[in-house]
Amino acid sequence: MKNILVTVTGIAILIGTLTPLKSNEPYIEIEDIYDTRGVLEEWQYPGKYSPVNIFDNDVNTVHAENSEGYHMLLEIKFKQPVECDAIQVLGGVATNKDIYQKNNRPKDVVVYVYDTDESFLKDKALFEKEVQLKDVMEYQKITFEKTYSIKRFTFQGLAVYKGSKYNDTCITELKFFNKGKEIPVNDVEKLKKDYVKWVGERLKKFFAMGKFEVDDWLGEAYVQKNGGIRYKIYRIGEMNKVLPYALPTKYEVKDSRLYMTIEGKRGLVNYFLCNFLPCNYMLIVSIGEYKYKEPVRWRIMKETP
Repeated sequence: MKNILVTVTGIAILIGTLTPLKSNEPYIEIEDIYDTRGVLEEWQYPGKYSPVNIFDNDVNTVHAENSEGYHMLLEIKFKQPVECDAIQVLGGVATNKDIYQKNNRPKDVVVYVYDTDESFLKDKALFEKEVQLKDVMEYQKITFEKTYSIKRFTFQGLAVYKGSKYNDTCITELKFFNKGKEIPVNDVEKLKKDYVKWVGERLKKFFAMGKFEVDDWLGEAYVQKNGGIRYKIYRIGEMNKVLPYALPTKYEVKDSRLYMTIEGKRGLVNYFLCNFLPCNYMLIVSIGEYKYKEPVRWRIMKETP
């Protein structure tokens, strides 16, 4: 999904409050939000297609997943429980009809409502509902059977309307309602900045685990506190005398981007970090100009002392 235009056609825009809300009306505080299937170009442009974009009342920003499939899986955690009985979704890239048709739009989706972190971790939803969205560039309502006090919310894509050019699935806006009244998300601009920080924090937390298995069969990687990386290569017969690809010797997280040194050169890493709980692997596609034939998987083995 490229080149989101500024011209808006075919849709009315509600301009919402992006600064901190000061009224006594209910509002939403987001504690965490992520797409377990990955975010488009996040390794290169953290925040550009972040899921926070679905709260900013701006059709020129979208959330785009990175799985090149149908499986968008948004997880949202609220700081305080939210009373809610419906949501509205503006699927696809709702900037104009042309770019809307070029990208995937959610078709079959399911929503899950949880009242506690524990119920979320145990996969015990208070309420779930599967619906088929229409392929229209307008808000669509998904109602719940009653008002729920929600601590965690999941939006999962099961199938899409295929884009004519790009294969990433996009959502422009998602809104929460109770008794017909929208519950706005507080201070979205700050939340956008926080999200970028969270990207970097997740990277640091991953490498802090210290010990990884590389591609299951190649060997083990040990990450040191100074960013250095050493290896224990598995030796099974003649095939392992020569490594099939180069391995990075150092890592660094800077400005929520991942950099590694490989063959003496420091380069930006194209990666996918699993966001499932627990997150236990990363796929590395390339490091600077060094491109792997197939993504190399680093899987957490155990936490180092």
